[in-house]
Amino acid sequence: MDVRTSQLYSWNTLIRALGGIAFMMAIFAYILDYFFGYTGCTLCHVERTLLMITGTWTVYASSSWIAFGLWCLGGGVTFYHLSVQNHWLPLASFCKAPVPSGDTLNAQMENFLSKPGVSCDEITLKVLGISAVYFLFTFFTTGCLIILWKILKTSKKYYSLKRFTK
Repeated sequence: MDVRTSQLYSWNTLIRALGGIAFMMAIFAYILDYFFGYTGCTLCHVERTLLMITGTWTVYASSSWIAFGLWCLGGGVTFYHLSVQNHWLPLASFCKAPVPSGDTLNAQMENFLSKPGVSCDEITLKVLGISAVYFLFTFFTTGCLIILWKILKTSKKYYSLKRFTK
């Protein structure tokens, strides 16, 4: 079996596998959030939504400019999240955890427990001692570069064939 011509080892298969992994990562993040208490911040929820949309679109249309744009958008959002977590950029108002309000301590606790929130500069999940956002940024950047490589490789082959057929 020749690996270069096998459909199992094609670029589209790799890109679609990345899309499936992205979708599964979003599902896993929601499971961690709702069943194991790893509450995500506002940017975490945006990243999860981007993972689901990007994963679905990438499985549907593996090497399109829209898929490339979605992967780059995910990379941009996760880079912003990294910048906020590392205090390179100031914390935006939408990233702040809600302040408990109420007259008594019991009222404040009830208010806080009814709407739990995490600030975007807090690290809620670490994998191997590293914030999960670093891994997510690496994943989005890798997907972006692989799709760009495939698009450029395909368009270069297309234009070189078109030039010789005229």
